[in-house]
Amino acid sequence: MYNGNEVFILSYSRNIKRNKIKDALQQKITSAQYAFGERLPGIHDLSKEYSVSYVTAGKALKILESEGYLRCQHGVGNFVCYIKPAPAVCKIVNFIAPDSNHYVARYLFHEGKALFEQSGWEVRLLEIGDASLASVISEINSPDAYSVISGVRPIWENFTATLGHVANRAVVLGELSGNNDITSIIADEPATVRMCLNHFKQRGRRNIALVCTELNNDLELFRAAAWRSGMTKLKHDFNWINRHCFNFKLKEHGIDYNYIRGSIRKWLENRLNGADAVILPAFAPLFLEECRNLSIRIPDDLDVIAIGRGAADLQADICYVDNNIQAHIRYAFEILENRFAGGPHDQGSWYFCPPNGIINPSINKPSNSRSTP
Repeated sequence: MYNGNEVFILSYSRNIKRNKIKDALQQKITSAQYAFGERLPGIHDLSKEYSVSYVTAGKALKILESEGYLRCQHGVGNFVCYIKPAPAVCKIVNFIAPDSNHYVARYLFHEGKALFEQSGWEVRLLEIGDASLASVISEINSPDAYSVISGVRPIWENFTATLGHVANRAVVLGELSGNNDITSIIADEPATVRMCLNHFKQRGRRNIALVCTELNNDLELFRAAAWRSGMTKLKHDFNWINRHCFNFKLKEHGIDYNYIRGSIRKWLENRLNGADAVILPAFAPLFLEECRNLSIRIPDDLDVIAIGRGAADLQADICYVDNNIQAHIRYAFEILENRFAGGPHDQGSWYFCPPNGIINPSINKPSNSRSTP
């Protein structure tokens, strides 16, 4: 019969065994005793070698997979996908995005591909969904390739072993990487918000709301800070500002379209607490649909600016910010060209791309624009 302390000790002892085999295998991987792409011994062999149970060995392998040291293929084996830092020797670049239909991915997969190929790069297009996450991690860690990564933060967020060791060969588009060694290329959100506020003020709008997808996101914080500053200059007090920042809280709720639609409907039924304009970073189609359902006229009743070239696809008279995806891709190209030529790696740098301007599809077209692929 066990008391509470004994149960705790037994559980802790099992963790020690699991961590010991995990640490031993990790050391062999990082010291290249197990090389990149090599298959590890099977779980039964590992359990015998380290005198642990089959379950304990399996849990250790799962931890190594979660940290990015291994790519585990069910029924096939566990393969090393860790490699020490080294410059790539080939002009090969992976373009990685979660959805090729998203406007950022469309530009990356079409215009970006053309730009890189003109300078002799071999371009590999990897769409999450077509390829498994484990396969993409393996491609990122490949010793002969660079990577331009867009919109797939989970790839590096939990993989402590990987991108830090290929930091010289990875560039992240559209959001901060969360890794101090990896260069991020992002939109200049404060400049974008100031542009929106100036546009609204010229149209006589002063009660301007902000919609956020997740206020804990770094870029959303930049955007919200610029909006709050602008609202303070328009003489709105703290309580007004607090009531007019609408947050989907996607980290808590996830991409649940019923929840998102319900949130939009609730805000619009309350007429955004009296706002006469709104800055909208995402879900513009759902927002416009709910406006129509509630007979809210745009821009007469509510002036709306959507952020991002994706709004250009909407069949509606809605202004949007061209956040200059072409510059994001051009910066990535120049950075990787320089690194391939032996240039310095500016660790942890952020590149802010200035917005191209606010576009009203019924009046003008984006400056320096190309036809949407």
